[in-house]
Amino acid sequence: MTSGYLFILLFYTLHPIYLSTCKIEIDDQRQWQATFRIFYDDLEDGIQNMQGSRPNLDTSSLHRYEHYMLSYLQKHFEIWNVTESLPIKMKNAERVADVIILTVSGETMWPDHEVKLRLDILTEIFHQQKNIIQVHDSHLPVVYRSLNSVDTYLIIP
Repeated sequence: MTSGYLFILLFYTLHPIYLSTCKIEIDDQRQWQATFRIFYDDLEDGIQNMQGSRPNLDTSSLHRYEHYMLSYLQKHFEIWNVTESLPIKMKNAERVADVIILTVSGETMWPDHEVKLRLDILTEIFHQQKNIIQVHDSHLPVVYRSLNSVDTYLIIP
């Protein structure tokens, strides 16, 4: 009987996970790409909040919404060098189980000097949202940071 109460207590205290990850890889020629992993239903919520209509991000229709997904990323993910924001373009979008994997690349080379990143995916909808960035530069060790607010920037020396 006690285990039944424990199960009910656990059931009502568990909270959904609001998490996205971003892995940025920079090669020896300073070319870079970023791979995002976002739960598909959360991304649908984000796009609906931005566009007004809800996309259906299933495997068969994913390509129809690439423009909306890129627009969403451009609004919620930015990279700056000293003077400007670096433009991004969509390389690939796929759905694996409950996750959308988006790969974007830079149209310009990754700067060798200070870089600022902003990642606030889904924070406009989910207060509990956590966004984790992994940066891998072939010249530097791997860096992990969690960016949890609109005003948080990661500076890479």
